[in-house]
Amino acid sequence: INWGLYLIKNGKSQKGIEKFNQSVLMNKSNPEVYLNLGVTFAQSGMFDEALNNFKKAVRLNPTSAKAWSFLAGAYSEKDEVELAQSAFEKALKLDRLNPATYLNYGIFSVKTNKREDAKALFKKTYLLDPTLTQALFMWGLVLVQENDCKSARLKFLKLIETEPFNAEALYMCGLCSARMKKYQEGIEFCKKSISINPSKSDSY
Repeated sequence: INWGLYLIKNGKSQKGIEKFNQSVLMNKSNPEVYLNLGVTFAQSGMFDEALNNFKKAVRLNPTSAKAWSFLAGAYSEKDEVELAQSAFEKALKLDRLNPATYLNYGIFSVKTNKREDAKALFKKTYLLDPTLTQALFMWGLVLVQENDCKSARLKFLKLIETEPFNAEALYMCGLCSARMKKYQEGIEFCKKSISINPSKSDSY
């Protein structure tokens, strides 16, 4: 398993999968092998294969919150809405303190247009782990969709405190400022965004 993880980390996904498959032959009852295979397939966009491996991991260890969370993510990618939601709920029932599950559940809620659920899930993610700045960004995007630019801007500013060179967050601050008619402030944020990522056309 560790050899496979090492190979994948160094960009050799196919060779890593081969090592995982060897591990399966050596011990078919180890759910970690199937989890690693599933993650590798998911990262390669092979969600059918990922789903099959996550299902095997759950069957072998039905009390693994991580396995249920990965399974939920795969169901989400396959647009299996009810199955994804059920798997997310099982993951949280097993582990109420896993910020990654709340984050992924929040992204799934955005995808299914459940904005109130998404905001609550992103808030919970951030409270559990303030280093997961993706939660702040996604939370801000939902608020922009609701035209609550004042609140959204605060989320993006908070993110920029941690990541001052985040071109996307700077652009979103510029967008929010412009919508709030703070035009000069919006221009300055967009200038900063362009200085970091000159190819971002939205900032222009």
